[in-house]
Amino acid sequence: MLPPIDYSDGKTDASKKRDMVRTYKRKTQRGAYGDAILKAALLALEEQPWKTVSRLYHVPARTLRRHRDNRVATRGALGPMKTALPAATESILRDHIAYMEKCLYGLTTIDVRRLAYDLA
Repeated sequence: MLPPIDYSDGKTDASKKRDMVRTYKRKTQRGAYGDAILKAALLALEEQPWKTVSRLYHVPARTLRRHRDNRVATRGALGPMKTALPAATESILRDHIAYMEKCLYGLTTIDVRRLAYDLA
């Protein structure tokens, strides 16, 4: 006989599976140093060797060499998440959602999806 399922947190198995997708957690620290630190490290390369700069700023040495040699056209996206809308459209959508919240009209995720589809 199977033991009874514990629903002490008030969530069913189906709702736990749905929540799993909405709470994505990055599994790596790749690119965590950011653009400002990368620019500071590239400036420091003029005075110090790249190994020292790599250790000081916690930026991989290969990354420093690639940026120093101008072999990077644009910085790529990190992780599996890609944006479906352009940045301008996303900001319009964000502002509209904030306005609706301010007017005490909460939007569900389905409502937000419909708005995004209409904007696209």
